[in-house]
Amino acid sequence: MLSAFTLLVAFLAAPVHAFVPATPTNDVASLDSFPDGNLQAFWNPPGRFDGITKIVSPKPNTTKSEIGAFVNFNDAMGESATDASVTPWIAFVSCDNTGNAADEDVLTRAHELGAIGALLYSESEATCALDASFENPGYDVHTLLPAPDVINNLPFLLDAFNKIDAIYRNFDAATLATEQQNISMAVPGFFDIDTGYILGSLFYL
Repeated sequence: MLSAFTLLVAFLAAPVHAFVPATPTNDVASLDSFPDGNLQAFWNPPGRFDGITKIVSPKPNTTKSEIGAFVNFNDAMGESATDASVTPWIAFVSCDNTGNAADEDVLTRAHELGAIGALLYSESEATCALDASFENPGYDVHTLLPAPDVINNLPFLLDAFNKIDAIYRNFDAATLATEQQNISMAVPGFFDIDTGYILGSLFYL
């Protein structure tokens, strides 16, 4: 289990501005140096997405996975959030708009709010290049980048987001809390429990 990502804390209401520590790139070959991971996403009505990712920071000492709600996350959501989620979630973060250097990076902010991991993506380029300072074991945010099969099928995953109810697309701790029990009972690839969310499962190969 990715227990290093479980933080259940409350925050002061002061805004926390965040930047994305990555930039869009078409240099897919640069991903070859990173170990493989796997993202599995599933939702109702029945839909499924599987793809190889690249683990850039850091690789946990486990091959197990944890399921979480797969939701959009950005600077504005991190700034407005005051409470961490008690329900596991995975941050889906665009690197197309990196923002300005600020209080902290958006991945750390997701970590503080209870995320179990993050997948960066780009719609303008093939993938994302994580800033070098974040590619080290001391940076405790489990971050994935799309490998070619995820890159090729990204429109399918983005379309799935557009088809689910809008309240389940973006990070919101209160909404996540309403589906905590259902998400905890979900099994990757099975559709007997409808949480409203796209659910994600991260595997570290």
